[in-house]
Amino acid sequence: MMKETYAVSIAMATFNGATYLREQLDSLAHQTYLPTELVVSDDGSKDATLEILSSFSRAAPFEVRVLSDQPHLGFAGNFERALRACTGDLIFYSDQDDVWYERKIERVSKAMGACPHVQLVIHDRVITDGSLTSTGVSTLVALRARRGSIDDYVAGSSTAIRRSLIELALPFPDLAAVGHDVWVHMLARSLSSTYVLDEPLMLYRRHGGNVSRSTVEPGHHTGRTHALLASMGSRVSAALSGDARSRFLERHQALQAELAARLRTPAAQAISGDAPAVAMEAERRAAGYGLRLEGHREVWYRRVRALERARRMGAYSKNARGLAAYGLDLMAPRWRG
Repeated sequence: MMKETYAVSIAMATFNGATYLREQLDSLAHQTYLPTELVVSDDGSKDATLEILSSFSRAAPFEVRVLSDQPHLGFAGNFERALRACTGDLIFYSDQDDVWYERKIERVSKAMGACPHVQLVIHDRVITDGSLTSTGVSTLVALRARRGSIDDYVAGSSTAIRRSLIELALPFPDLAAVGHDVWVHMLARSLSSTYVLDEPLMLYRRHGGNVSRSTVEPGHHTGRTHALLASMGSRVSAALSGDARSRFLERHQALQAELAARLRTPAAQAISGDAPAVAMEAERRAAGYGLRLEGHREVWYRRVRALERARRMGAYSKNARGLAAYGLDLMAPRWRG
């Protein structure tokens, strides 16, 4: 089995989170695999959030850095600031009001180490009320009960990513209602580098005052994420234009080539032990996706025109996923020139 030791960063965005913050911080301090650092970006809290962070930092078994000099960034901007300040190889998203199981970092890091092409791991979580009383349902159990697609599962608080994906994703484009979590997950899927860890690794507290909101939870339509992804093509075209889009595409293709190269290594072919599902996924990606990298920028622009013609003719409405397929095709230049 492939074994790696990672420098782990936790990125947390806070705003008036004093009510539940200490419980979350304590759960981070009791991890079996301790992070290297906790980076907190505070967006101008008026309660005791900063005092709690200061008190925790004095006894924490890892470095704690609090950024609070530029408030009023909004949720996405606040979280982007935290991500930019992280120095670790792996970066874990953290909300201010949940509670992590003590083996969360250990389990996710092991999944990352088992397969070098994986850029994003998302795990299951137990849904609770404000007092951490379990509802008896996890997010993936609720999703399967409604026969939803695993592609519907986008949840920042359950997400960990490699630094290389963050470097591709930042700065967050202005995607309005789509949100930064969907953007990062979209990029990971366009690189065929997402791994779903089917194991609850945290208590997900729902209390009516949450700042973030999962795209999948009880009562939500299971196609919501598909609907968001369906609009990504036009949103990205509007948000990334000219040189910015060219630079993004160059970074995307460079990372795609790097991931394909990782899959060719002997170590990647020797994956076994605790992550057989990851091994099979790696083999499938290598055979069916990762080696088709001959597309160039001119080919991409021709493909966009072809996709637009197909969209206007209604071709994508014939697909069960509708325009979500269009968005994925647009972001993943996996065709031959």
